[in-house]
Amino acid sequence: MMRMPLKYQQAQGSAADGTLHSSILRYFNAAMAEQKVYSLEQLNRSIGKAISDRTGGAVYWIRAEIAQWNVHSSGHVYLDLAEERNGQLVAKAQAVVWKNDYIRIVEALGGEAAQVLRRGSEIQCAVAVSYHPVHGLKLVLREVDLEFALGQQEKRKQETLVFLKESGLLRKNAAVPMPPVVQRLALVGAPDSAGVADFVRHLLRNEYGYRFGITLFPVKVQGEGAASEIATALQNIEINTVKERFDAVVLVRGGGSRLDLDVFNDRALAVAIAEMALPLITGIGHETDRSVADEVAHTMAKTPTAVAAFLLDRAANFEMDQRERMERIRFLAVRELKTQRGRLSVAQEGFQIRAISSTQRRRGDLHQVGNRIARALRRELADRQSRLQVSQSRIRQSPIQLLRKEAPAVLAGQSHQLQSLSKQMLRSESLQLERHKRLNWLALLPIRQAEPGLSKAEGALRLLDPDTTLARGYAIVRYQGKAIAPTDLPAVGAELAITLFAQKLTARVEAVEARKAPGQGENYAAAHP
Repeated sequence: MMRMPLKYQQAQGSAADGTLHSSILRYFNAAMAEQKVYSLEQLNRSIGKAISDRTGGAVYWIRAEIAQWNVHSSGHVYLDLAEERNGQLVAKAQAVVWKNDYIRIVEALGGEAAQVLRRGSEIQCAVAVSYHPVHGLKLVLREVDLEFALGQQEKRKQETLVFLKESGLLRKNAAVPMPPVVQRLALVGAPDSAGVADFVRHLLRNEYGYRFGITLFPVKVQGEGAASEIATALQNIEINTVKERFDAVVLVRGGGSRLDLDVFNDRALAVAIAEMALPLITGIGHETDRSVADEVAHTMAKTPTAVAAFLLDRAANFEMDQRERMERIRFLAVRELKTQRGRLSVAQEGFQIRAISSTQRRRGDLHQVGNRIARALRRELADRQSRLQVSQSRIRQSPIQLLRKEAPAVLAGQSHQLQSLSKQMLRSESLQLERHKRLNWLALLPIRQAEPGLSKAEGALRLLDPDTTLARGYAIVRYQGKAIAPTDLPAVGAELAITLFAQKLTARVEAVEARKAPGQGENYAAAHP
């Protein structure tokens, strides 16, 4: 609290008022006793003298609300001070701040003057009592206690935070999920302010080339009615979300004094932020203090530029994660392709070996069956010949009539039996041969089915072949026989081997320049042949 000069006294309301009232009555009663008629000027001067005698130029510290505030062209300030209790006006007085005192008070309040000295502000101030016969009773305001105003602000802030915590609203907006990449933004701020300009400039002119969609909802960010205007804008954003499909809301303001930023401690505004269905990010330009809006928002940044940096970092981290996943998928795909190609090659060789082995085995089986048939035929022929010889011997010994009668029939029967047996054995072996041919076809079927997949795998491998990449105009740079990695940094004077599609070059490093590639921090060496 601002220290009071020694001559200032704390007002003793009831005692001082009673004494002053008794003095006025005493003058009035004396005049009536003499039955004199006084002019209005005389009466007013008597009242002024009585007040002056009782107050003696003393200064009193009082607490009141500024009901009216008008700065005159002369530089003097005319205001009304009022006090309410339970919603009822219990006291009111006119006051004045002379020009020199007003300049001194504004200098003492510094950046907080505009918020303290305004209509509706409750102040603790030092006043002197003045009475003029024409202008009547006035309080002359001499000093204003800044610490009281700041204390009242902090008190309201803490009461609002307690209310939000007990109502379950303090971290409600923080529980709303935020997309990994925030690109469609509803921006709430003063359109001509430096905070909005800094945020938009830093976000849209980013080094990554990211693109953002920003819809501005213009509002006042200080002064009377600013908190209500911001809360209304947030409600409009909720209505427009269905059409615009915003990812998040950004509330920004440039720097200012503690009382300038008191707008963001408003309870109704804090409730509106907590009830948002979208995540809200604040960038209110104050480094040392956190407003209620900061506490209830999803994410808080210190300045509008810091909000833009937060969004860009979030997008860059997402891109880096996706690049790492893509490289991992590519690595796994190439490894799996090589593995499957090896398995396919082994399976193809195995199919070929098994087909050849099966064919050879079936061929051997056919030879064995043929040999068995031949041996059986030879045995049967030998048996037939033996029986024929027996029959011939019998015929020679028999009468010629018997021979002529029985020999043709016997020979015909034996010839027919021999032909039937031969045909039956040939049909059996033909069936066996057809079965072996089908087994051979089934053994080769997996090889034919695997051929299209093998062709696709060979095509993919050809696309990944280094020569194919070189043919598109790229080059491979090697240092000491090894390809240069993004983190390698050859020294000046080092010899480099450059492989093109149809040529090989030798270069020498004359200068090394550090270059930051998009999304990475790599160093590149500039080589001159």
